Amino acid sequence: MHMTRPSTTPWVMLLALCCGFMLSNAFRTVAALVAPALQQDMQLTAQQLGLFAGVFHFAFGALQMVMGIGIDMYGVRRTILWAFPWTVAGALLTAVAPDFASLVVGQLLIGVGCAPAFLVCTVLIAQRFAPDRFAAVSGIALGIGGLGMLLTGTPLAWLIDQSSWRMGFVALAVGSALAWLVMWFLVREPAPVNQHTGWSALPLAWREFVALCRLPQTLGSWCWAA
Repeated sequence: MHMTRPSTTPWVMLLALCCGFMLSNAFRTVAALVAPALQQDMQLTAQQLGLFAGVFHFAFGALQMVMGIGIDMYGVRRTILWAFPWTVAGALLTAVAPDFASLVVGQLLIGVGCAPAFLVCTVLIAQRFAPDRFAAVSGIALGIGGLGMLLTGTPLAWLIDQSSWRMGFVALAVGSALAWLVMWFLVREPAPVNQHTGWSALPLAWREFVALCRLPQTLGSWCWAA
């Protein structure tokens, strides 16, 4: 028997991608939730705890350009389906980590896996929705993704309180695996996004990135952020 897949309208695909975005936000905030129990269990110093909390954000931010190039070369679906399993692996490694080094590697993998989570949503919106709806639909995606922060509130806090911080990461790993399955099942792309594929596309992507950085608007946004 062949599995019949449901209609993959832009809204269906966006909601599927928002599942990954929700988990990304949950991982973004879970460090604060597990910090007291983690510090006591692993005997971490304040500096180690800070590194544990920050390495996710470092990996997430450092790979934005790489993931953007991946989306341009291979499309939304391939990029997120390749990246997100690293989130599952990182969460499981964190859950069973015997030492601080394993915790850091686990958080690094989670950051890598979550790096394209919001990018794929914005690219899909730009590709599949009318330009005058971009702001409104992006706001809806941000709102849905923000539900991930609620996951690290009462539900996950209750689970950690009843078991341990390790079970919290196990739960997030299971949720990430389910989100990957939802994205695999519902997100479709009819054709390659870019005629340039493989390593030959990297010089072109790099030139486009440099050109973007030279725009006055880009420089202005960086100055405003600083």
